[in-house]
Amino acid sequence: MVNPRWVTWSLAAGLLIALVVGAYALWPGGQAAKQAPLDLAGILRALETVPSEAAAETDAGHAYAFPADHGPHPAHPTDVWDLRAVLSADDGGPIGLRATFLRLALAPSARTKRASRLAAEELIAARIALSPGSAHTGSQDQRAGRAVLDIAGSDADPASVWVEDWRLARLGDASWQLQATLDSGSILLRLVSDHAAGAEPILIGSALGPPEAMRSSAGTQQIRRYQMPRLTATGSIDTGTGPRQVTGSAWLDHGWGDLSAVLNGRQGQLKANQFRLRLDDGTMLDCLELRRIGGGGTPIPSCTLTSADGARRTYQRRALSLIPDERAWTAPDGIGFPLRWRLQIPAERLDLRFTPLVEDQRIHLLDQPIWSGPLIVDGMRAGQSAAGIGWMDLSGD
Repeated sequence: MVNPRWVTWSLAAGLLIALVVGAYALWPGGQAAKQAPLDLAGILRALETVPSEAAAETDAGHAYAFPADHGPHPAHPTDVWDLRAVLSADDGGPIGLRATFLRLALAPSARTKRASRLAAEELIAARIALSPGSAHTGSQDQRAGRAVLDIAGSDADPASVWVEDWRLARLGDASWQLQATLDSGSILLRLVSDHAAGAEPILIGSALGPPEAMRSSAGTQQIRRYQMPRLTATGSIDTGTGPRQVTGSAWLDHGWGDLSAVLNGRQGQLKANQFRLRLDDGTMLDCLELRRIGGGGTPIPSCTLTSADGARRTYQRRALSLIPDERAWTAPDGIGFPLRWRLQIPAERLDLRFTPLVEDQRIHLLDQPIWSGPLIVDGMRAGQSAAGIGWMDLSGD
């Protein structure tokens, strides 16, 4: 008798491959910004037809272990590596960069791996978005491939994930490297932890979305995540006019688990806006604003402040004010995004304003349209001028 679970996986995998092939067939030539988005939401919906509770249950008592956890987690259907950076070029121009790599399992983890190099067990999809400060809009490029013949894949020792000649890898000296050839240029960045403070990964169990979206109906946490927020980036970026040397700050997030549970309709009644800031004095701020879908109610803000020495303090609700400017940027489809914000934390004598580096930074993260891009920060702290950079992700109205 045929096991219906294997039939479901076969159908899901077939649909997934068809979606990827179709996406490539529809991608036109020319600038990456004109490419059609890869329909990863449809892929996740197909994979969601197979229960993934077993992997979540076996990982319930997971003890984080590095460097092993920097690599893929085959017992789970999904891994995401998400790198954001705000860079300064040698000619003085700022550049924002976001590189996202997604590993999707094509078969249940319990199945014995096939020996053939032509057997695809997973799909790797990636997107790179660049935001030159001199432009009015950012550019995006994306790729996807089945893990066969080393065209795409992920490794644990040392940690790496790649699709064609795009690769994010951990090097022997514990630094990271991002390398990619784009349609009209290239990227080569080395990312080094700031060992003076905050070099160790920060564990964030449920920050990929509203807290209730991170758990199954049985209460088991389905997504695990950590963040490396203190990375110094150096290297070169070529956007079509020749390579430019760049330096700046970067954040790396890695999460794994049942991502489809978060992105396929089980998000409760909340939307989230997220802000990551790094001030010139080494202070880091990670802020989240939760609000009801469709409006109504009072938004719920929270911020975690990490000092240059690594000390962390969290402020919630009435202990801070996170207010958007009344003016909002409106996308062509009518969705509005408030791009200018003000953050006040009286206990820290902190008063900051955020301004986007590039206005048009809307992307489709799976089936969720969001605004995602770099920020310039200025304001006051303890009576002194404060400045810095950051990254903002908005869910829109």
